[in-house]
Amino acid sequence: VEPSLALGDDQLGIRVWAAALVAAMGSMVYMGMGFVSKMGVFFAVIVALTLLSYYVGLTTAPLGNAPDAVTGLSADTLRDNWGPEYEDGVNFSIALSVFFPCFTGILGGKP
Repeated sequence: VEPSLALGDDQLGIRVWAAALVAAMGSMVYMGMGFVSKMGVFFAVIVALTLLSYYVGLTTAPLGNAPDAVTGLSADTLRDNWGPEYEDGVNFSIALSVFFPCFTGILGGKP
């Protein structure tokens, strides 16, 4: 979902969001590594809740008025998605370099 602010100009809304996010990140850096580590635990909880909602949605997908593209858990979907089908110029190493820091990131180096 793309953030939007009703400020009349699309670029102005993006600039306001960018400024707010830079200010939030700058304040976290200013407060120090201890605060950032505590926020890392908060974000880990957000990731856990996101994964929970993903799996709840996955198991309940065929129920209700789901579009045909939403198959839920099925052997056909598993078979179709089993092998890697990377786009041109993308391989496992590149995919790993993008996703690995997402799960180790801020909590990776602090005891």
